[in-house]
Amino acid sequence: MKVLLVFLTVIQSQQISFGEKPEIADVRLQRHEHELSECENIKEEVCSLCLQIPGCAWCTLKDYEHTRCDKEANLIKLGCPGNHTINPKQNVTVDNESHDASTSQILPKKVTLTARVGEPVTFTVHVRPAENYPVDLYFLMDLSKTMQDDLGNLKSLAGNISTKLRELTSKRRLAFGSFVDKVVPPFVKYEL
Repeated sequence: MKVLLVFLTVIQSQQISFGEKPEIADVRLQRHEHELSECENIKEEVCSLCLQIPGCAWCTLKDYEHTRCDKEANLIKLGCPGNHTINPKQNVTVDNESHDASTSQILPKKVTLTARVGEPVTFTVHVRPAENYPVDLYFLMDLSKTMQDDLGNLKSLAGNISTKLRELTSKRRLAFGSFVDKVVPPFVKYEL
């Protein structure tokens, strides 16, 4: 949806005294084609609703005559000064001082962030697994007839899983548990 906004801009004007030849002020018609943003489509003009839309800003200028919720660049273009716009920026602060990097498995230990709804925040997490860390791996499986092919897959992979665990740590435990979710035919097979 496009809206054509028309503004009259007075480039030069002078006060004219009685009896003087009037100078014509240079008045130019400026056309601004403005694509309606999703910011302007909010039903109520409420700051908190506006700021929940990614990329939207709010104009706090008292006598502002246009929609108060829009992209920050559009608000400034339409006459809302930058110091009267609210547009929270995301911020990520990583605390690298409060931990010993040689003994930590996960770094950073502390991240403080400010985020806006719908806008992704990225930071890097370094993971260094401890050597010979104990691992308990427990498989719990539904043994009804519909899961029979999955049981076959687990049986064929069990040797590989055990070998990989042995490579990772000497402190390992591997276990298997089962249940039957539906104990009525055809989900179970009764044999007498």
